[in-house]
Amino acid sequence: MPDTRLTDACGRLYLVERVRKLYAKIAKSARFFVFLFMVGLSCAPTAVDVAVEESAEREASEKLKTVVPPLGHVKTEEDVRNGFGFAVKGYGIITCAHIAKNDTMIFQPVTGTTDMKMVLKEKLEAFDLATYQIIGEAMVDEYETGDFAALRPYDTVMYFGWEPAKLPKLKILRAVVSATGNVARRNESLHFIDFAGIMNPGYSGGPVLNREGKIVAIASECAIVKGLKSSTEESIIRAFSLEPLR
Repeated sequence: MPDTRLTDACGRLYLVERVRKLYAKIAKSARFFVFLFMVGLSCAPTAVDVAVEESAEREASEKLKTVVPPLGHVKTEEDVRNGFGFAVKGYGIITCAHIAKNDTMIFQPVTGTTDMKMVLKEKLEAFDLATYQIIGEAMVDEYETGDFAALRPYDTVMYFGWEPAKLPKLKILRAVVSATGNVARRNESLHFIDFAGIMNPGYSGGPVLNREGKIVAIASECAIVKGLKSSTEESIIRAFSLEPLR
């Protein structure tokens, strides 16, 4: 007859070992949840943190109300819109020289906010560039400049348009660079890019942006040409580098 005492003893040892392992697992889980709870307490925002964050948001919101976009219409004091102008850090408002009719002009942000009077700083007619300085302490956002020399045919650029009947509605237009080069004008060499696109009266002076949204050129003029493979006419916009201003 087999000895059942050994079997019973082994069974009890097995149960004790199972209970011990289960207890260890529960204890480990409990310590983990206590750790998470303590971390949560340390990371939870205090009343002071919340107050500081809300104050920063209010300050940023108020600042946005006082800063106007870097793009606007350049017009005479008689309210005649001549074209676009845009703000670049260190230069003020940049536009085309053929738009800069007077020494004193008006910058009208595309958002339709308050008009700002500005005075002529520099006019480079050979490069069709002009810069103005806003009068007063109005805060205008500014574009960053990109690398004009890095542009190549088939690169994508963006430029702006608007519809007089839908002011201040702005159109952001995409185009593909078709050519880059230099052109002589008044004994000066102008670096340019060409791209096919729509350019209505009032589009001159607008910024041309690269893929990163940085200014690389200024839209200056437009020509109607015939396509190489067909008799279809297309509009070619020419934009010049801002290099002469530097």
